[in-house]
Amino acid sequence: MGATLEKADRLRVAEPAEALALYAAACDEIDAHDEERLLWICDQVAPTPPVALGPLLHRVADTGTGVLKRAAIHTLATQAWYTGDSEEAEFGWRRGIRENDGARDLYWIRSVLNLANAQSTRDCVFEPMVLTRMGQRVASELERPYLRLYATTQLANILLRVNDPDGAQRELASAEAGIGSLQRTSKRRVIRHNVFDGQADLYVARGQHGQALRSRTAQIEWIESYGYVEDAVLAVVMIQRLRLLFDLRPKDRADWVQQCEAIPDRFDLQASWRLVWERTLAEFNMRFALEQQADRAAALHWGRRALALLHDVPDSQAVLDACVLGRTFADELRSPDDAREAFELASVASLRRILEAHRDVKRLPELAEATPEDYAVLQGYQKHLSHEQQELLSNVARHLRPGEPAFELLSSDSWICLCAWCGRVRAQDHTWLPVSHLVPQDQLNEVTHGICESCRRRHFDST
Repeated sequence: MGATLEKADRLRVAEPAEALALYAAACDEIDAHDEERLLWICDQVAPTPPVALGPLLHRVADTGTGVLKRAAIHTLATQAWYTGDSEEAEFGWRRGIRENDGARDLYWIRSVLNLANAQSTRDCVFEPMVLTRMGQRVASELERPYLRLYATTQLANILLRVNDPDGAQRELASAEAGIGSLQRTSKRRVIRHNVFDGQADLYVARGQHGQALRSRTAQIEWIESYGYVEDAVLAVVMIQRLRLLFDLRPKDRADWVQQCEAIPDRFDLQASWRLVWERTLAEFNMRFALEQQADRAAALHWGRRALALLHDVPDSQAVLDACVLGRTFADELRSPDDAREAFELASVASLRRILEAHRDVKRLPELAEATPEDYAVLQGYQKHLSHEQQELLSNVARHLRPGEPAFELLSSDSWICLCAWCGRVRAQDHTWLPVSHLVPQDQLNEVTHGICESCRRRHFDST
């Protein structure tokens, strides 16, 4: 064994960062089946391993076995997520779930929770909620307190999205009470940061925006107090604080715009984190310009910039933001063409979300573990969003016309196929979706009828 590797082994406890750098320098000497050393590396490098370790981790993911293979897959998936490649990240986490050989271990939990977190940024809430509860339950069974608390804070975030602030508050209180049981300072910091996030969002959900602002301010002071944090983490919290200030102190909006503009000068923002900043700045500039009655051209410019950026936003957020932007174009900026584009984007995003939800049920058999509690939460969420859904669905229907992108998601040869027995609509990938109420009733010449697999089995296979 080389001297560099021996030195790295000795430094693991006292100087883990230096040890990791030494492993990266001597990665060609590390055997791809060296389980003990490689597992330590995988646990230390999150979220973004040194570039020099990339080839080694890929080799382990492709040729390793058992827990070592799962560890490498999970590490690479997490790296993909933090560098903006969400599709590769989700593929990796699904692969990690499948590579568990029937065992639900540490890396299975991590893959489940990370996949849930990724899905919660773009899909409906059901899949991430079920996956998060699964991860929370297994982490408790395996006595993994950090992962249990991480799942708890993640579940609180989901419960806020489904309009269950009381449930979210209980989860946050449970997480906060458990922070002291964590031995590693870095893990306590992660959970504390997540609790701060959840508490601020809880205040917003309850309309207590002043309290939310104080919470975000305290969070920033706390982050800065321990001196080390990824640029993106602090930058995003600052952006969230600026959003609150923009609404609470409208007289100072010029200052908030300037502070938002200056964020890239202080932080190194990449990939999806930079997109968050760009969207916020475009929104701030548009709203500020709208207040200046003679500056319609500037407002229109920034509105179009915000709309262009929405094309790269995960579907769940794009749906709602595009609807809001569409109303701004229609009612305040008097730009019907831009409003049409915004509503069309919302329509496509909403249909993609529906398609994704149905596909995930097929890709993730683990969702069969959903509990009655999960379904009850989902039902309450649907009721809460009924008004919002009506506006959204009406926009979808408005753009289900031949030649429109939304129409193309459900069409084949310029025809929409409905099952004549149950009324579901066949998507391009032959998934049958319960969205027939979206098909415009005045476009019957664009509709053809068939029979879905379920109805064929029910009505004909038994005869």
